[in-house]
Amino acid sequence: MSPTRQPGQGGTLGDIRSPITLRLSAEMPLAQALSTLLANRVSGAIVMCDDRYVGIITERSAARACLDASPSTLMLGEACDPNPPVGHPRTDLREGYRLLVRHGSRHIRIQDDREDPGVLISETELLGALGVEHFTHLATVGHVMSPRALTVPATAGVGQAIRQMRQYNIGCVVAESGGLPVGVFTFHDLTVLLSRNVRISEITLAEVMTHNPISVECSASVWSAAQTMQQRGIRHLLVTRGDRLVGMLSEHDIVAGLEGRYVAFLREIIAEQEQELIDQRVRLARREGEERLRRIIESTPDMVVVKDGEDRWLMSNGTGLRLFGLSGADYAGRTETELARIAAPPRCEACSTAQAPTNWPGTRRRATATPTAWSAPTARPVTWT
Repeated sequence: MSPTRQPGQGGTLGDIRSPITLRLSAEMPLAQALSTLLANRVSGAIVMCDDRYVGIITERSAARACLDASPSTLMLGEACDPNPPVGHPRTDLREGYRLLVRHGSRHIRIQDDREDPGVLISETELLGALGVEHFTHLATVGHVMSPRALTVPATAGVGQAIRQMRQYNIGCVVAESGGLPVGVFTFHDLTVLLSRNVRISEITLAEVMTHNPISVECSASVWSAAQTMQQRGIRHLLVTRGDRLVGMLSEHDIVAGLEGRYVAFLREIIAEQEQELIDQRVRLARREGEERLRRIIESTPDMVVVKDGEDRWLMSNGTGLRLFGLSGADYAGRTETELARIAAPPRCEACSTAQAPTNWPGTRRRATATPTAWSAPTARPVTWT
């Protein structure tokens, strides 16, 4: 687990240091392939036929295949998953766990080159790459756990456990005896059995389950639970409240919780972008309206001035600026009194005496007046709007 990653530095799938690079032949017997997974301490591998990509093999896909056929008769190509989710080395880590949840998968194939089969990344590697900032919004284990742990008698057969795991799409069942949890059975335990070519129908859970499973209190933080999984090399934790079993926490539950917050985060971003788009359209429409008004004003030979409700100039055409000696002056937002101070001297009186009527409602007013003190030889009536 990487506590050193700083908030805002989300990282990418390409940053994960230990992807699964193992490649196996599609013609390899399934039992031998699973033995190879165990020997390499990995949960999956890329399946190839000569130089052609076929799919991926995982503990979960091997278990599904063995429900329909004897593992001793299966070749690896018959048990692999041909369509796992695919990411790119530049894919954001948050988008990575979203891919896992969307596809109901535990592995992502990372492909940089279309001609290259790529590598695998499991939920374990993904969670190990996440910094603590990814977990801060997840309150406690009780908020993300599966609230009903699937329990079966410790005396039940392994085949029964596998069927229930497949039916409910889970990777672990709890073996109980006398109403108490005494062990867990996972796909990893099943992989060990399949690699030995044993007859599953003749084995009970009590013979192969993991005894004394590790548990965590439902009030514990998700971050601490994820660290426990990483340190112990496990993917499931029993969740208790006191001495009572109240649920099961898996790596996939944590990933799903992270994905849920990521989706909410994306919705917030989309809402902000939609509002920003609306604001941009309003600003654009306003600018277009102002530009149309400016063209109309400039096209008239009469003097035109646009004021606000406080008699401050907002816009004037060239005729008005020339008549009042304001060409090139910063007139916007100024009253006539203020403009008289910056107007050309021969015309400042006109600027200070030309007044528009005050009995027009609203902020847009129109009046005509004849300035008396400018020196222009041909003066048209002055129009104020």
